[in-house]
Amino acid sequence: MSGSEPLVRKTSGRKQSRTWWTVLQEQMPILFWLPRYPKENLSADLAGAMTLGCILIGQSLAHANLCMVDLINGPYSCMLPPMVYAIFGTCVHASVGTGGLVSLLTGEVLADQGDLAERTQKAAILTALVGIIMSIMGLLQLSFLVRFLSRPALSGFITASALLIILSQVAPMLGLPSWASKGGIVNVVKHHIKYLELLDPATTALSLVAVIFSDERQDSKEGRLGGRFSQGLIRCLQLSSVLQKKCSHTQIVL
Repeated sequence: MSGSEPLVRKTSGRKQSRTWWTVLQEQMPILFWLPRYPKENLSADLAGAMTLGCILIGQSLAHANLCMVDLINGPYSCMLPPMVYAIFGTCVHASVGTGGLVSLLTGEVLADQGDLAERTQKAAILTALVGIIMSIMGLLQLSFLVRFLSRPALSGFITASALLIILSQVAPMLGLPSWASKGGIVNVVKHHIKYLELLDPATTALSLVAVIFSDERQDSKEGRLGGRFSQGLIRCLQLSSVLQKKCSHTQIVL
């Protein structure tokens, strides 16, 4: 929808008569904005929907892997919520679906909870409980509690979330086996440095190229070319040299 089109009905300061249709529109905003939807935006919205759909396939599979559940549950989690939110939602900018941090924390809890089928079942129960709690909070209109969260606390939470997600992906980017990367890359470097010998050069090279490409593309959007590329390449080479020295030192000690 265009930025000028409201998603929900705007009420004026004067008291208006509330009919059953008005109340229904307030509870289901799609009944208000869908008849007023500008048709000229349909092609752009369809293109955006298909693009996001393709992105969500890979993203949801990755999040399901972080949750340590059956991978098919990732795409399932991204299909029904947006459809429901399109009917009852009130914000065009809300992102409805799986999240990296929530998936990572859920996977940490379910890591020792039996096999794949059992973890998938427990993850579904956990999701249902969270949904019930959030629904109750919505009915009680407890959104004002967010105001008690300070800005530094929110900033620290977002920064820590990004760091946790990055650290959780370092081991797969190096191509380390799952049994060798248990506990994350920090645990590997701290206690099992010899496991770094198992890294896959092809996977590491592909990951490095993807990171540099995404960084360079961001630099080109901001008008900078080559600055971060050279710095990132130098840092990667320095890190590789340090890791090789540690591995060789470990072999000598052993």
